[in-house]
Amino acid sequence: MFPQKETIEVSRIISQQFSNMFNSYTQAINKHYGRTGKLFELPFRRKLIDSHEQLINTIQYIHNNPVKHGITTNPEIYRYSSLFTIKNGINDPLLSLEAIKTLLEN
Repeated sequence: MFPQKETIEVSRIISQQFSNMFNSYTQAINKHYGRTGKLFELPFRRKLIDSHEQLINTIQYIHNNPVKHGITTNPEIYRYSSLFTIKNGINDPLLSLEAIKTLLEN
């Protein structure tokens, strides 16, 4: 049929689902803390990761965000990060520790 149209539709559906999730989260936080307004300044962006090196750099960038923003001095001890879970061998159904180890070994 029209593969490009299907790709655009899937992309639009994914974007809408993320938008719905962020809006719901914002409403819940605002209600809980009696506040109004945005929690996120900019809309999320997507970027195609097309190499192993770029994937590793992206993972490092994400895990270092709490340090960059002054939340912690060490990304390995920030308990709200998957890095904390990975480093401490914590069983998490959302993470495959074996897959992550394999990825980082390559």
